[in-house]
Amino acid sequence: MFSKSPNDKSILHLINGCKKNDRAAQKLLYKEFYGYAISICIRYVADQDEAVETINDAFMKVFANIKKFDKAYPFKAWFRKILVNESINAAKKRAGKFKEDNIEEAYDLADTELM
Repeated sequence: MFSKSPNDKSILHLINGCKKNDRAAQKLLYKEFYGYAISICIRYVADQDEAVETINDAFMKVFANIKKFDKAYPFKAWFRKILVNESINAAKKRAGKFKEDNIEEAYDLADTELM
């Protein structure tokens, strides 16, 4: 498909297409960097489903902010920063959803289960 050089001409071509809201370029950029994205996100989130959701959120942010990308720097580094930030945000959301139980209630439940 494409070479793995971070700013080779084919990647820059895709980025230019994304700047023009070209759906085909967006799809190809997504396919090109999906494997890289999953390898980053899976380290921060609970499971693969959450990682895929985080990747999709990150790509939405990439496409919304692609005009801010500076070609003087590697796309992969810029993308990684977005992935990590989105993964951390997802982990924070997940942490806020945990239900806090009273320790005495948990102790009472354990006693009734043993009988």
